[in-house]
Amino acid sequence: MIQELGQVRAKADALKTVGRARKFLKASPNLDLLKEMTDRVKTARDIFAFRGQVSIEMLIRELVAKSRHEALQREQDQESAKWSKVLKRLPRADAGYSASVHARHGRLLAGTRTDLLRELDDWATSAPTAQDQSPFFVLTGGAGTGKSTIAFDVARRAEARGHLGASFFFMRGAASLDSTELIFPTLAWQMLSNVPGLRSPASYSVIETHLQRGGPQNLDQQADDLFVKLLSTLPATQAPITIVIDAVDECSASTQDFVQRMLFLIMQSLSSIACTVRVFITSRPEVHVEDALRSLTFQSKTQRFRLQDIPQPTVDHDISLFFTNALSQLPEASRLALSSVYGDAAGELTERAAGLFIYAATAVEYLRWFRGDDILVAIAQILATDVDATKPGLDRLDELYTIVLNTAFPPQFLALPGKAALVAVALSSIAVLQDHVSPRVIAVLAGLDLTSGLVPVLERLAPVLSFDPSDADVAMRPLHASFAEFLGDSARSTSTFWVDSSEQHSVFAGYALNLLMKRGTLVSNVCRLEHPNDTPIAVPDIRERITLHLPPAVQYACLYWASH
Repeated sequence: MIQELGQVRAKADALKTVGRARKFLKASPNLDLLKEMTDRVKTARDIFAFRGQVSIEMLIRELVAKSRHEALQREQDQESAKWSKVLKRLPRADAGYSASVHARHGRLLAGTRTDLLRELDDWATSAPTAQDQSPFFVLTGGAGTGKSTIAFDVARRAEARGHLGASFFFMRGAASLDSTELIFPTLAWQMLSNVPGLRSPASYSVIETHLQRGGPQNLDQQADDLFVKLLSTLPATQAPITIVIDAVDECSASTQDFVQRMLFLIMQSLSSIACTVRVFITSRPEVHVEDALRSLTFQSKTQRFRLQDIPQPTVDHDISLFFTNALSQLPEASRLALSSVYGDAAGELTERAAGLFIYAATAVEYLRWFRGDDILVAIAQILATDVDATKPGLDRLDELYTIVLNTAFPPQFLALPGKAALVAVALSSIAVLQDHVSPRVIAVLAGLDLTSGLVPVLERLAPVLSFDPSDADVAMRPLHASFAEFLGDSARSTSTFWVDSSEQHSVFAGYALNLLMKRGTLVSNVCRLEHPNDTPIAVPDIRERITLHLPPAVQYACLYWASH
């Protein structure tokens, strides 16, 4: 357009230079030229106006689109804030399969458990109408047979498919993970995070109604609100949802009846939920669990798999693969030392494992403790144990635990001033504490020096204990529940390391009460509430206030002095 106007201007300038006589002679052509110039100016003006109008319209469209986007973003932010607020009020446990508490859980090695994993994949992905497919899959097996590792992989695979609704891994000795108190709120919290279709007005109303009841609800009410009604907001066309519940046998003895009730409630609810829900459960074959699974309600809807039914050669093959892989990752000096003496160290260790994956995992953790030729002494201790095929696998695990403890705390170490008392506190804390706490909490309760006293003792338990030597505020826990059971059973543990549970409960009760009675520990309105008479449920930030004003050791003492 600018070029067009430039050409018109050039012609107008040319007319100015023409003399009067010549203009007179060319009056008619000039008139045509002026008309042409007028038309071209008008055309240019029209083009300008049109383009301006288009630009304005485009600008308006852009502004409208931007405004709509911003309004939508505000709406989404408001919706997210609304859900964040309500989810914050929903109590939950850090029980998911990927929680840090399970960081040292074993992972399935490629090439192991192949037949079982294939069966589980078929079960998890089959159509809801498929014949012989049950909504429940129950995996049972003895202690240390690898149930939790399989459960971890089932959850991981479900998440990779986009089907994982929630997972809850029970853990003996962890206060929030060894009872059914938080299982339904936790499953609901995870499902609301993992299943986008659940973030609806209907499900929000379900959660809000549940929270308005106030305080912890009984198991039946939790199941009805946070499982049945919540999942009932989804259509039948919803993609299958997989829920993984591991180690239901690790609930404390006082909650065993609730375990049966929990299983019944979940099973009963599946028939009233329109969408497809698959529930995978693992457990030891404990009496209270087996009683529930043998009921008619379960038998018609449950697919069972017993790890003890897997042929021993298959189990040994998988354990041998595990040993081979683990030994190949030892430092070079250790590998060279082993290969110079043992042609098939993995095979000899597999014989001692007796089908227990926890034996294999513990043996590897023990061998990692040593470097170079020292590893030969360590493996010789393990291989010196009896390989009698009739000996129960648990007895062999006890022998391995004894080797670990004797190596960690030899007689000359225990004879040093104060060392035996430190070892007693460390082992007792593993066996009798009601929750997994940090080394600092134990040191405060027992009045021990943390850095030079307790931590060096705990470091000697590395093959059987999970804790962070660089951070004394991280909770510690046994790598497997069987180690705590071993310590507290006089028939399994040696007299040197046996923990008399009754006696040590009294000791820790004394520690807790002494701390609570210490001047300044407990004061009026300790959480600094604006209205001290408010109930905890009425204080939105009560958890933050407890964390801020009550040190972890005091929290433990308040919660569990009576349990000890």
